[in-house]
Amino acid sequence: MIKPMLCQPSKPFDSSDYMWEIKWDGERTIINYQDRQIRIQNRKGNDVTFRYPELQGIVKGFSCKEAILDGEIVVLDENGRSVFNLLAQRSHLEKRFDIELRMKKIAVTFIAFDILWLDGVCYKPLPLHMRKELLYKAFTPIPPLALWSLCLEKDGKGTILFKQAQLQGLEGIVGKHINSTYQEGVRGWVKCKCEKTRDMWFSKYTVNPAGIRVEDENGISVQVAGSQGKVARREIDEKGRVLIEVRYMEVTESGKLRQPTCKEVRV
Repeated sequence: MIKPMLCQPSKPFDSSDYMWEIKWDGERTIINYQDRQIRIQNRKGNDVTFRYPELQGIVKGFSCKEAILDGEIVVLDENGRSVFNLLAQRSHLEKRFDIELRMKKIAVTFIAFDILWLDGVCYKPLPLHMRKELLYKAFTPIPPLALWSLCLEKDGKGTILFKQAQLQGLEGIVGKHINSTYQEGVRGWVKCKCEKTRDMWFSKYTVNPAGIRVEDENGISVQVAGSQGKVARREIDEKGRVLIEVRYMEVTESGKLRQPTCKEVRV
């Protein structure tokens, strides 16, 4: 089992020592290619090859005998943006019939961004820029089934790229030092996530050890802790409702907010 190298949160910055890529919102994946077949391992180390049978088609893109790639399985919309709530309709299926049925409606794409092993040689100790060159030689994209996660060449100007990511509605960007080795399970890269917020009215709450959980009329709820929780509770008790700025990942097809959290209680 390979533990994927991870990211730690960061604000965008400029550095000529870093390369920047799109942050894809999908399922982190290790692809093991051998004997003209692939095996798919998720972030937890589970074998999920059965869940994405169409990805066996990417074997046509390998120009080697064996390889291990790091990447992300995503579902892309018409604008090339990853849509997590669509992937979620496939990422938990277990029965073959359900998988084959959903596969016809929701196509997945493998985004390759690193290579760890190639024809019997481990390349994790190599610097990232050399591993990228090896990846481009060993694996050829097969659109739309498989793509490279290309570096966004902007002279290391992460601040500009982050603003562009916000304007385009992307999840964010990932920064990687060009000389970084691949360290399993280590948070050696950085991620800058585009924040989405909205002001929402909440009129109900329940008390819990961490503070209170407020809920609106549509059933959307967020946890409010500490002093902000006390303020929110007082507002609801005295005025019948409280206005909260909510941070979230995206809006699902059903209109729900994915991973909503409290950013600020507005009084």
